[in-house]
Amino acid sequence: MAVPPLISADALSALRRDMRKLRRHIAKAENWRPASLNDELNELISKSSVIGLYAPMSGEPDPTLVPRGQSPKIFSRPALTDENLLEFRQWTHGDREIPSSWGGFQPATSAPVVHPDVIFVPLVAFDGVLNRLGQGGGHYDRYLADNGTALRIGVAWEAQRVDLLPVRPWDVPLDAVITEQNCYTKELQRCLSR
Repeated sequence: MAVPPLISADALSALRRDMRKLRRHIAKAENWRPASLNDELNELISKSSVIGLYAPMSGEPDPTLVPRGQSPKIFSRPALTDENLLEFRQWTHGDREIPSSWGGFQPATSAPVVHPDVIFVPLVAFDGVLNRLGQGGGHYDRYLADNGTALRIGVAWEAQRVDLLPVRPWDVPLDAVITEQNCYTKELQRCLSR
């Protein structure tokens, strides 16, 4: 197993900046469509009852395009609380949303808080062992650490894959990443036993 590289804060900021620029550039030229899911991942998503979806910004692929099976689902989107913690609130297309502190929109505070069993996670970059580089605020890492049974699926462009990301003690790896070309998964036994 390769040892994740040490990287300075400046280099990490530069990597985020460069990968965001790449993501925006690709999104202008291409329409993202997910690669086919493997049977195991498809089954896990199909069996879920609450799905967490992010609202794409700045070239992020749209997680609503990933197949979710036929069973009824409760959908949710992330929201930041007054304490700057991430939670998921029930959401349906057309629901009232309010401005968020990250520059997008989030469900209103009146929307019920739910706990997704599948979370589609935005990312800036990912590596071959499904480590994720996020926006840098740590919101998803804290949420995922506290909600360890949820299936964590990154949604990305293939060009966002890098050889190896630096891993810090608080980083939470993904269970899968879906790009327009591939579906990467780890051993999903952790998720099958929930």
